[in-house]
Amino acid sequence: MDEIYSKAIQVNVHLGEGDEKTDEACKAVQRLAAACMAVLEAERTGVGKETTRRDYDEVADEVLESSPEFPFSKLYPLFRLPWFWRVWVFQEVVLARRVVYYCGEHTFDFMDLQYAADFTLVPYSKLDIIALRWRTYIRGHRWAMYHLWQQEQGTDTNVDYSELLMTTADLNATRPEDQIYGMYGCAKRLRLDWPAPDYKKTVAQIYTEATVASFRKDKDLKIMTMAIGPAVGKSGFPSWVPDFSGSTSTPSLLKPPELATGFATDKQCSGASQCMWNFILDGRHLEVKGRRFDYVAAVSEPWRAVPPLTNTENMSTIEVAYQNVERFISCIDSSFEVALQRNKNRDSSTNLADELVAILDLAGLFESAYSDFQSLDRVAENISLITHTRKSDGDLITYQIDREDDNFEAIDEFSSTMHLFQWTLVFHTANKFCMGISNYNVKVGDLLVVFHGMKVPCLIRPCAGGFNFIGHAFVEGVLNGEFWEGGSDEDNEWFTLI
Repeated sequence: MDEIYSKAIQVNVHLGEGDEKTDEACKAVQRLAAACMAVLEAERTGVGKETTRRDYDEVADEVLESSPEFPFSKLYPLFRLPWFWRVWVFQEVVLARRVVYYCGEHTFDFMDLQYAADFTLVPYSKLDIIALRWRTYIRGHRWAMYHLWQQEQGTDTNVDYSELLMTTADLNATRPEDQIYGMYGCAKRLRLDWPAPDYKKTVAQIYTEATVASFRKDKDLKIMTMAIGPAVGKSGFPSWVPDFSGSTSTPSLLKPPELATGFATDKQCSGASQCMWNFILDGRHLEVKGRRFDYVAAVSEPWRAVPPLTNTENMSTIEVAYQNVERFISCIDSSFEVALQRNKNRDSSTNLADELVAILDLAGLFESAYSDFQSLDRVAENISLITHTRKSDGDLITYQIDREDDNFEAIDEFSSTMHLFQWTLVFHTANKFCMGISNYNVKVGDLLVVFHGMKVPCLIRPCAGGFNFIGHAFVEGVLNGEFWEGGSDEDNEWFTLI
């Protein structure tokens, strides 16, 4: 397949017959692409820079504006089409020398799509986290195309195995086996030792092979941090193997995400150590060397959000958005209670100032965990706004806020900037009183550990014969190596992950 598409003069991608909304979306792509290229040309020549930038901002403002007809901008009707999320289409696009998209009577190539969806190229004067989302639709394509181009130039790119696995995790396939096999041609061109297609194998075998190959090629366990254990209830999966069929892009209340998203990656909680692991019991169990940190003592309610852009619920997108905000309010208030409880346990205090300290601690945790985030003061202000909407009636807590209220609009905007926090929760530990963030599956009693060579700490759960891997975490007081540097070789032990 890689030879077929690399030798083809042009690969055509048919997105569908289209309708009035996709027609408008295609026009928006073409206008944005033209405006972006005009700015880049003006920057190159030094002629017309101010005029072209002003024109670009006007086009971007109009395209990104929310309206009843286009609640998620005029780009949404195009990017919601399934072909942007299909593994096989992804491979065809990145292996091709030239790609042309057809939608109804409109055509455009991949470069048009890139210029239109990436608002950092100019950059857009009102660049925010909402505008930044659109480039995520083509981020994996650009990554693969760049490394394939380097291969053609004879440059040894030394591509991380885990990067391609993380890319496929954002895509969909009809058969779960094809989450791996659908990337075989691309992986072969990138000179990666990818599992060869064999549909007689179970999905668990295929995903385990890919995970183990990543460990060995990259010489680390980074890909394991995508797993949400223990196997999210699926038989045959070791807890340390990610379920690559559980796309991160289409969760619902009945089907939570089965793959974890990342936090800030510029950390090294295990100092200068290297990953150390062994396979036992025919490779089904993984022994990993590390150190114990603490146990989880309290957890918040997770934010169970349904992305309106990929809504699978039988509700209008507006109603889904409203319910997401209401669940977000409940989650933040629950996280505030965890922070408040942590401070009371640590200081044995019931002073009202504890509430302010808890708000600032929670805001600091969020700000540290996610890059490109709001300022600490702004986050604290929004958390304070949420906690003050509560009204207690015995054991019942309700929220006194109306959807037409200005406060609701402010919280709605805040929740949009917190989209990376979806399906995660806040916890604090039992003895060291540290706060952290991890996936929705964490429970009281889970053990927080730091494995050799890992950038982030991990949570594991005691079980018969060892531990289940639960997920990675972002934890204050650990990520910059403070805990690791204060320990010694005597603290090391081997953990058997089942």
